[in-house]
Amino acid sequence: MQRLLSFVLVIFLACASHADMAYENVTLTVSDDQRLMLNGSMKITLSPAVIEALQNGVPITFEKHIQVREQGAWVWTKDIAEYRMRSVLRYRLLEKVYELKRLDSGSVTKRATLAAALTQLGEIQSMPLIEVAKLNKSEAYNVELDAKLDIEALPLPLRPKAYISSDWSLSAETVVQGFKP
Repeated sequence: MQRLLSFVLVIFLACASHADMAYENVTLTVSDDQRLMLNGSMKITLSPAVIEALQNGVPITFEKHIQVREQGAWVWTKDIAEYRMRSVLRYRLLEKVYELKRLDSGSVTKRATLAAALTQLGEIQSMPLIEVAKLNKSEAYNVELDAKLDIEALPLPLRPKAYISSDWSLSAETVVQGFKP
């Protein structure tokens, strides 16, 4: 009986420490000025190890990768448009707030809770991807989105542990949204 309880406890702890990222509600629209716009959100769940590091002052870098490609394009075919959105999340102990800095724009926002900071980190609102006039109307296209926690941006002493531990393996499954202009 004790072995069974130990086994159940191990399974529960493994599930409880699972980190995850998943895109939700991804939509493409055309703006009034004829630009393809991306909207969506990402649900982010951090493992206890990542949360502990964050609360001990370690900045955590996330990267969203967005590509506009022709449907059926080969891997080596040049993207029509490509964006890498890098953001750094850190906990400011003296202020007791979570700070989110967008590295591409330099904008900084602060949130009182980790949940609020992760919600903001996962949002994509009215992001212009490309002018519709630049696309061939007879072709079909895909917008591909993925995201990950950037282990290479961690402090050097933490990287080996992050590479071998599943607690730090945090990435979103690629989402493909097709469209035709």
